[in-house]
Amino acid sequence: MRLGSKKWTGLDDIVENRFLNRWETLLSRHPSQVNGLHEADAELLAIDEQTLLASTIDTISEEISSGLYSTPETIGWVAAMASLSDLAAVGAAPLGLLSAVTLPMSASDEFADGIGRGLEGACRRIQTYMLGGDTNRAHCASVTVCAIGTLKADLQLTRVGAKQGDLVFSTGLLGQGAGMAARVLLARDGGRTADCDFRPVARIREAALARPFTTACMDTSDGLIATLDQLSRLNGARIDISAQPASLLCAETKAVSEAMKLPPLTLLSGHHGEFELVFIVLAAKSDEFIRTMQNSGCNPILIGRIETGTGVSVSGRDLPTAKIRNLYEENKGDLQKYVKELIALTVLNQT
Repeated sequence: MRLGSKKWTGLDDIVENRFLNRWETLLSRHPSQVNGLHEADAELLAIDEQTLLASTIDTISEEISSGLYSTPETIGWVAAMASLSDLAAVGAAPLGLLSAVTLPMSASDEFADGIGRGLEGACRRIQTYMLGGDTNRAHCASVTVCAIGTLKADLQLTRVGAKQGDLVFSTGLLGQGAGMAARVLLARDGGRTADCDFRPVARIREAALARPFTTACMDTSDGLIATLDQLSRLNGARIDISAQPASLLCAETKAVSEAMKLPPLTLLSGHHGEFELVFIVLAAKSDEFIRTMQNSGCNPILIGRIETGTGVSVSGRDLPTAKIRNLYEENKGDLQKYVKELIALTVLNQT
């Protein structure tokens, strides 16, 4: 059931949300679409009473032009996984992918083949296929991937449904994307090939396991804090992070935090994330949820709890989430200024 906008809490405070809200007034919604704007990572269309079609699309462009991604295999892999992760977040099983690849005139055959290898590698990992697509030439490279999948109508996951007392888990440790970005863009040791090992994985299997226990779900492609903030705004709820920020970081990013003296919460707040899932889990089912996940080789991480009120807090202390999420756009892509201000917004909340 679509959530009425009257229940939303401050969605227009976020630049990206405002853009999408303006477009909602220009574009017609399909009468069989079951999710409202912002309410799910992928769009959900009823094709019969039992089955939903899930579709999503994502582009890797700014990551290339900024120098964040320079390895073609990484470009292809992440482009595919970004859309597959959106399918995971709604509980869909992928049918396949379509791509639109734009290459510079100067791109070599090896560079183009590398993107193809990345796309294929991601497909093999998730056991799905590239169905086709389009190629173009332009001044700048970009890779767009559309993913389609299906799910049972009574098993859909959306971003709405959280209730007070529910617990917040992730599918794994976080910060992989921010740690890699810090190594590539901020390191002074010439570490500009750090992206060659960046292979985040869409959590398709984990979503299927968690569905019976979950009231809401979203992926961490924009970083943990952006994910929690969007869930908070859509559900009119407060999310308190009870875990210590450093304990939520994966080993590689924890090392980056220590070596570069970047606060753990800053790395959890960065705009570049990974493809873990954040689950809102019924408290009464949390023990069963943990057992089910662990028995299948998954290790969910407890992040915090849904409380009354609004916003995101760390051990009860409020985070300026709108400022954090809008910071990159407000600084017009000035990376050094963005990082300096992001640290200032998050360092006071360190423990």
